[in-house]
Order: sequence, then C-alpha cells, then structure tokens
Amino acid sequence: MIYRDLIQHELSQIEHIITEFMSLAKQEYVYTDNLVITDLLDEVLKQFEPATGVKNIHIFRHYPKEHPLLVSGQKTQLTQVFIHIIQNAIDSMESGGKLAVSIEKSARETLCIVIKDNGCGIDSKRIPHIGEPFYTTKERGIGLGLTICNKIINEHNGFFHVSSEKNDGTSITITLPMKTTELYVVEA
Repeated sequence: MIYRDLIQHELSQIEHIITEFMSLAKQEYVYTDNLVITDLLDEVLKQFEPATGVKNIHIFRHYPKEHPLLVSGQKTQLTQVFIHIIQNAIDSMESGGKLAVSIEKSARETLCIVIKDNGCGIDSKRIPHIGEPFYTTKERGIGLGLTICNKIINEHNGFFHVSSEKNDGTSITITLPMKTTELYVVEA
C-alpha cells in the first residue's frame, strides 16, 4: 500500500515534468486576443484568495485609472505566467506579508506589470541563474517554471526582469507591448 502511493506520487511528478518539457518544446501558431490586462490579473489573483487568506497575505493592486489597458496575447499562456509568479511570491512568505501587483504605462507604448512581495528574497548570486532550465531554489521544484514564463513572455514580444534582496522580498517586472484601441472614422 505504501509503495503504491509512492509510485503514484512519482508518476505524477514525471507527468508534470514531461508536461513542462512539452510546453518548452512547442512551436505552434497560437491565436491571440486583445486582453484587458487588469481583468486577467484580477482573475488570477481571485484564484489565490483562499491561500492568501490562510497565510495572512494582503494583496494590493495599483492600476492606472485609464481603462481598458490592452495587450495582444494568448490568455491561457499569460495566465500561466501570472499564476506561476504569484505562486512563487506566496510560497516565499511563510508568515504572512504583502503582495503588490501594479501596472505602469510607459511612454514607449508598453505596460510594465510589477509583482512584488516582501518574502524571503533571493540571494544576489542566484539572480543571474533565474530562468535557466533546471535551476531551482525550491526543495521539490524542477526548475522549469520561470524558464517557461520567460519563454512565454518572449513569445509575446515582452521582457522579464527579476530584482531581489535576501530577506527583503522580490520584484518581478514583466514588460509587454500595449495594444492601442483604434478608432475608425467613417466618412459620410
């Protein structure tokens, strides 16, 4: 009985690793939509409400008043990125804390989504290795999560940046091209 549970757990881990590999290897055309980035972030944050409540983590949103802020992208992929980054932030705050999600509009027609926690932080020697395949700081991690996030962001013509201080939290900045709302004038 014990061995069966152990084998089942290990098979589940292997399936997860294979799924992550397949996600890295996929090179297919993906249909993109115009996405309201604030709505997408709010959907993801809502999924984490039970976990943040239990861990006494307070979420703060800082969004521009301008609405809607659009990006062109694949919803499930961008959702996967935000889920992974927010899960990492929550995991870093063992005894409660603050999670701030903000959006800044730049003059270069880009949106900067900043996800900042006040968790355990990352040693400065490790930061250059974040996003490398199989590099992980988690005991049970496989080191593909941020690699996949970085790949997705690059496929969306964006950038991914990590800044952190040990024992002082981490800030992840995702820069994506902003989709402008186009107005068409019809002449009578």
